[in-house]
Amino acid sequence: MALERGWRKTMPPKLFALLFDAIAEARGKTCGAFPKIIVDVAEQHLVYLRPGGDLFNVILTRLDNYTRGVRTREVGAVLADYPVDFIGGGWSDLDVSGRPARVLGAMTFDAMREGLGSYLAAVSLNPNIDLSVHDRVFFALGAGTVPVFDANRFSAAEMPHLARFSFGQDTISIAAAVEAVLADPSAAQAAAATTLRELYPRFSMQRSVQDIHEVTMSIAGAAGASLLPAEPVPAGVWTPKQAA
Repeated sequence: MALERGWRKTMPPKLFALLFDAIAEARGKTCGAFPKIIVDVAEQHLVYLRPGGDLFNVILTRLDNYTRGVRTREVGAVLADYPVDFIGGGWSDLDVSGRPARVLGAMTFDAMREGLGSYLAAVSLNPNIDLSVHDRVFFALGAGTVPVFDANRFSAAEMPHLARFSFGQDTISIAAAVEAVLADPSAAQAAAATTLRELYPRFSMQRSVQDIHEVTMSIAGAAGASLLPAEPVPAGVWTPKQAA
């Protein structure tokens, strides 16, 4: 893997060994386990870390990047045996010749958004998050498309109707989730529609903005002058000022 080759060249050997021992230990686990894994593995290397420290963050970000890359390739290898369109860059090494999948390559966000509703389902990964799901899952729901994604603590609690159409850390469950959608599209679409009704407006963008505002206010202690500007937006509030 290119990441591993690059890190082997640039990282001190001891740090490289620590990182890949942590990667091996994190195999098949979700992101909630990563901090303890890093601390425990580092201790085995006689390195004592605390979460949030600079060296801890160096390891955590690389563990995150590596597991995303490996997981993406695992999911892609399974999906290539189904009538799936791969959208986005970075799939040039995925061989779909003689298989039902297609690699469409990168496209603009507007093009993806406009075409999303024409698909029965949209498969995506939660990039190592546990307290919500990736925005692609919400995009799919809003477009009337069934989201197929790796389940986490949030989805188990808030999106139970999609449990059949989500997957775990193993490749077998990826295929099972896709086959569940293809076997009964009506049931999958009904589950997505029910999920959207139950989530909205509790998890709407408006609610997110309100939450961000409340957090910002609690940190600042008072309303910022340009936090919620009146309309029309004053020049330079949301965009950088242009050089003269």
